[in-house]
Amino acid sequence: MPVSFESRLHFDNVYAIRCNCPSILQRWAVRPRHWPSSVIVQKVVSLRAYVTPVGFRGSQYKDNEWRICFNDGESEIVNNLNDIQAKVYVLLKMIVKDV
Repeated sequence: MPVSFESRLHFDNVYAIRCNCPSILQRWAVRPRHWPSSVIVQKVVSLRAYVTPVGFRGSQYKDNEWRICFNDGESEIVNNLNDIQAKVYVLLKMIVKDV
């Protein structure tokens, strides 16, 4: 159920089942990259994932679809952004919200 406060904060509560996704995360971990650091990559791989009953917006099957969410890993990466990366991230989030 989405909840908004003064148009600034938005919360969306959904049921979630904790799960392990080692094959997905290992494929991500071994990709060639220059960022994030290997320490952050290994920490992300060790964090939890969740399966949620949230379908793809616009799909005719969205009521029957589930999504794998890596919220903890995404938070870890965002918390390790430098100043410029954080500003670009915020700008991109604003653009996506308006699309």
